[in-house]
Amino acid sequence: MRSVWRCKIILKYLWIKKASLYSLMSQVQVKNSRFTIIDWINDTLLLPLSKIEELGAGNVYCQILDAGYPDRVPLHKVKWGAKV
Repeated sequence: MRSVWRCKIILKYLWIKKASLYSLMSQVQVKNSRFTIIDWINDTLLLPLSKIEELGAGNVYCQILDAGYPDRVPLHKVKWGAKV
């Protein structure tokens, strides 16, 4: 009977370790993908962005659309100094 309990305890411990490992891996992937997006935007548009929160105003998205579809977005109407 003790061996069954030991097996259950070991399996539970391994499951917890596996869950924490997956959680850690997903946090690393989220962090890496965030920096990948920022790096791509900085390289494409030659901007000095450092945080993903700086995309909140929407003016960077207008620049991306204008780069892909020139003269479709009226950039003169974009509020560049907008605060979020």
